[in-house]
Amino acid sequence: MMRSSTSLIRFLACGAVAAAIVWIGLTWLGEFASGSATHTTIKTAMNAGSDAGGGPTSWDTIEEAQFQEFARHQGWKDIRLVTRIFMGDDIEKYIASQIAGEGPDVVIASREQLAFFDEQGLIEPLDAYLQQWSDYQEGQFNKQLLDASRGRDGKILGLPVHENAPGVFVVRRDWLERLGLQSPTTFAEARELWRACTHGDPDGNGQTDTYGYELTMQTRGGGHLYSLAPFMFAVRAPWYRLDDDRNYVPAFNTPEAASVLDFIKQCYKEGLFGKDVMVRSGPSSATYRFFANQQAAMTGPVFVDWFDLVADQNGMADKVQLVPFLWLDEQARDRGIYGAVTYLTRMRCMMKSSSKKLDSWKYLQYFFSKQWLKKILDRRGQPIQRGEYLGQFGLFSNETPWRMIRNDVTARSLLDAEQVALVLPVEQHIIRTPLMSAWPEVATAICEVIVDYYNDLYPTAQTTLDEAERKFQNIMAQKKSGKI
Repeated sequence: MMRSSTSLIRFLACGAVAAAIVWIGLTWLGEFASGSATHTTIKTAMNAGSDAGGGPTSWDTIEEAQFQEFARHQGWKDIRLVTRIFMGDDIEKYIASQIAGEGPDVVIASREQLAFFDEQGLIEPLDAYLQQWSDYQEGQFNKQLLDASRGRDGKILGLPVHENAPGVFVVRRDWLERLGLQSPTTFAEARELWRACTHGDPDGNGQTDTYGYELTMQTRGGGHLYSLAPFMFAVRAPWYRLDDDRNYVPAFNTPEAASVLDFIKQCYKEGLFGKDVMVRSGPSSATYRFFANQQAAMTGPVFVDWFDLVADQNGMADKVQLVPFLWLDEQARDRGIYGAVTYLTRMRCMMKSSSKKLDSWKYLQYFFSKQWLKKILDRRGQPIQRGEYLGQFGLFSNETPWRMIRNDVTARSLLDAEQVALVLPVEQHIIRTPLMSAWPEVATAICEVIVDYYNDLYPTAQTTLDEAERKFQNIMAQKKSGKI
C-alpha cells in the first residue's frame, strides 16, 4: 500500500495529471422521512487541463437539468446533480483524498492516467455492469472503441465519448496554386513541395520567411513523436503493442521506420522545417502553430472533426485542404500499405474504492445514454454552441466526434461532406495502440534518441532505433520492478 501511495504521488506530481481538477457531487435524494432527506454523494474528478474554456461553467447547469430529466424517466426518485467545487491546482488535496479513501467515485481520465490507475489496482472494471445493461446487450456500443478501452488484463477500464477521425495531413492550397503544384501523395512529392516553399516565396510577400513542414522537436513528454506519428504510422510502425502475453513491446524498430527517420533527418538538414525548428516557441502543438503562424506549407496529424473549426478561427478556411494519404513511395501506394493514427477522448471510469458503485454506475448509464450523447451533439445548445462561440476568439475549439461510443448516435452529418468523403478511405488503415501508463516516460526517452540522431549523435537510423528500443525495454523493466 505504501508503494502504491508513493507511486500515486509521483505520478500526479510529475504532471501526468494536469493542474485543474473539478469536483462534482451527484446527490441522490431519497424520499423524505420524518422531515429529513437521505443523501448519497457521488464525487467525480475531472482533469480540466489548461484549456481556457475548461472548468465549471453554465454547461454544468445544463447537465443537471438533463440528468434530472433522465432520472425521472428511469424512475430514480428525486435524483439531482448538485455541488460543484473547482479545486484548481490543489494536487496535494487530491492525493490526500485518494490515500484516505475519500477520493472520487468516478474519474474522467486520460489514456495514461487510466492505465496507471489500473496498474495500481484502483479501477473498477465495467464489464459486469455493461453486460447487465440492455443497451449493451442490444449491441448499441461500438466494439472497436470498447476494445481500445481495455487494460492489460483485457477488462474494460472506462468509457470514452468518441474516437477522433484518422489523422491526416493538411496543405496550403493557396500556395499550391501560386506555385503551380499538385497536392503531394508520397514522401518524395512532399519533399519537393517543402523545398519549393522553403526556398521560394509561396505567400508572395517578397521574403523567404516560409518553410515546408510544421513540426516540433520538443522531447519532453514525447512532443516530437506526435509530429512523427503520421509518418511512422504511414509505414505501419506504431510505437508499441501488446504481445501474446499482454506485455508491452516496441513496434517501431523496422526497416520502414528507419527510412522515415532518414527522410526526416534529410529534410531537417535542408532546413525544410524552418531554421529555428529546434528552439521554436509559440503554441505547444505543431498543428496549432501551423494555423496560428501561417509560415509552413504542411503539417499533421490533423483530424477532420477538428480541422474546420481551427482553420476558421485562424482565417484559413479557404487557404488549406486535407491530404488524406501520404505514402512512403509509389510501391507502398500500389500495394495499399498504409496506417493512420487516432485517439480516444478522455474516459470516465469508476474507482474501486467507491462505496457507492451502483449509484456511480447509474451516473455512467445516464452519461452514455442515447438521450444524453445526442444532447451533447445538439448545435443549438451546450457544449457545441459554447465551443463555437469561444472559438471565434481562439479560446476554445470543440471536436465534432467522428466515431461515437454508441452505434445509435452519429455526428458525421455535422461534418463537411466533402472532407468526410476524403477521410473515409483512410479509416480502414487505422492502427489503435493499447493503454499504457508509462508512455510519457517512454516517449520522452525515444524522442531524445531520435532528435540526437538528427544532430549526428548516432551513426545510422538503425542504430538509433536499436538504442530507442533498449531505452523502451529498460523503462518497462524498471516500471515492472517498481523502481519508477
